Amino acid sequence: MPQFDPKGGFSGAVDQFQQSYQPRFNKEQVAQAERDAADREKYFAAEAQREMQRYAIRRPGQPPPFQSKAPLGTIDEAQLAAIADAISANGLHIDWAKALEYGKAKFAELLSLGRELRKQIHLKVEPASFVQLSEWVTNLFPSPLQPLGLTEQLRGEKFPPEARIDSLDAVWKCPPDPLLNQLYAHWQAFRSLVFGQSLLDAADSDNRVRSPFWSSSFISGINKDHRLELFDGWKAFIVPPPGETFVVIELGDLLVSAVAWLADDDELARVDYHDIARELTNLRSPQPQHIAKAHALVEAFALGLDAHLAQGKPALEVWSYLNGAERDHTKVRHQLGMVAKRFPATGQWLGEAIAAAIIPQPTYDDGVSSKFDAALYRTSLNAAIWGAIRHARALTALAVEETCQESSRLAAVIGDKLIICTALKGITKQQLVAKLQEAVTTALLDAFPRLAPKLSVTVKETL
Repeated sequence: MPQFDPKGGFSGAVDQFQQSYQPRFNKEQVAQAERDAADREKYFAAEAQREMQRYAIRRPGQPPPFQSKAPLGTIDEAQLAAIADAISANGLHIDWAKALEYGKAKFAELLSLGRELRKQIHLKVEPASFVQLSEWVTNLFPSPLQPLGLTEQLRGEKFPPEARIDSLDAVWKCPPDPLLNQLYAHWQAFRSLVFGQSLLDAADSDNRVRSPFWSSSFISGINKDHRLELFDGWKAFIVPPPGETFVVIELGDLLVSAVAWLADDDELARVDYHDIARELTNLRSPQPQHIAKAHALVEAFALGLDAHLAQGKPALEVWSYLNGAERDHTKVRHQLGMVAKRFPATGQWLGEAIAAAIIPQPTYDDGVSSKFDAALYRTSLNAAIWGAIRHARALTALAVEETCQESSRLAAVIGDKLIICTALKGITKQQLVAKLQEAVTTALLDAFPRLAPKLSVTVKETL
């Protein structure tokens, strides 16, 4: 231990602190100190409890999660996967000669559109190089929305993704322009031609196309498969094998029907798109494009797009969902409101999803602060809506598989259509049609009570 020398300080190594003074208390002082410490602990505990009570009063609790009703019964996923594997293995036949002839005509159309487009483009941009063209388009064509100012950026606001021009598919959002129309037409023709070329390339020596696309509607879980739009131009060349015909089961308007069942909205289940189109256009006899726009508006409303926004905000999600049916984004909010007034039960159901996505946020001062979680709102609605749609498609596929005989088989499930290949003829084929319609209707009603399925079963030579 080091020793202190008055002449020279400490002698030896000083490696530890040595406390030279030890306070001395009598018993009364020690007891008083212990009582003071206990009183302080009691005071702090009471203050913490009081603060927690004040917090509980001024801050609402976490809202309950959005719980929508689900279809009855369960799906045998193993059997469903076996059906998908069989569909992918068997494939569908394509009429090679007619598809090739149609492709040549589309290619000639693409060349004509390209020549007209090159007359308008004065920059060194090759229309066939779509990577280069996309970079040029996104920098040249402006968004219809004004860019955010410095004040909005400092507040943390972000430019709506629905208004961005980030690809050739989104150039329709730009203000009308002759060059823009030619560019978009050229892009659409090119996409369709590439899809058709992929079909021809995938065909084997027997002109049979084997692809997971034929069963993607109930396996992949994709909310909206954009390949279905491209397939519409080529589905006429999908033909049954020699000696067989197609029996097509179509679940008409499945999205709106599923939301009507989830929301218990009888008005939405009986929706009249012709009447809505007349109200939107003030025309006694609206055109087909007006009816298609009314249909898309009802679907956007059923999906809950822009349902959480205030009335003064533009309905950009709905505008993007219309995909060019309405070019002026300022009109969509009013049109969506006209649709929403017709279906209050669905609006109330969407309001439950909105309320469940409002999350309380802690703040330093007193008061109530909350934040709308858009991702939680979209996730909960998608789980309910697309889960019900996939359940309906899977149930229909299982019912068809059980009903088909040895001479018939489920060949594809494309969107809301199920394609059966059958070698039956005459009255036996008509009996198969009746059995399929009865089996599918029974399966849907068992899983979706009080659902009015819009079901059609037809015999076709091509899709």
